[in-house]
Amino acid sequence: MASSVFYKFSSRKDESRVSFDGTGISVFDLKREIILANNMGKANDFDLHVFDATSKQEFKDDSQIIPRSSSVIVKRLPAARPGRGKASMYVNGTSAPSIPTSEPVLRPGQPPAAPTWHKGAMSKRFDGKEEPVSSTPSTKQSTPHVVTKDDEAAAMAAMFQAQTQNWEETQEKMSQL
Repeated sequence: MASSVFYKFSSRKDESRVSFDGTGISVFDLKREIILANNMGKANDFDLHVFDATSKQEFKDDSQIIPRSSSVIVKRLPAARPGRGKASMYVNGTSAPSIPTSEPVLRPGQPPAAPTWHKGAMSKRFDGKEEPVSSTPSTKQSTPHVVTKDDEAAAMAAMFQAQTQNWEETQEKMSQL
């Protein structure tokens, strides 16, 4: 089942859609898909800004997740310095600085050492036990969304349709066993 986020350039009237798998898409991936879908070239002369359609707040963090079926407004603004637009990094696939981890830094020709906390969060347990990895993702705060009765009815109908389709697929798989 493909999910989608609807986007509209602030200068256009028509709304477009980016499809993806999952329950949400990161701002980084959304910007990349928008640039590729609109053939914006090498993209080194502008910056792409994404705003929530209801609250008009900018999504500044590229790792922030935008929930499926959301609407956003996209603005193409000139780069702060000519030829230094940030939009090219989305096309090239290089993301923002990586998230710190507790993995040790390994250099060529150096034997693996005991784990260090050189880079990463200071969240190590000191009793020698490992923290159980929770399978439930942490919930991110989302922007408030104004829901009308028509939107709610359409969302409920889509949810029931997806649930029915999922149940039919499950029954089909079970019958093949």
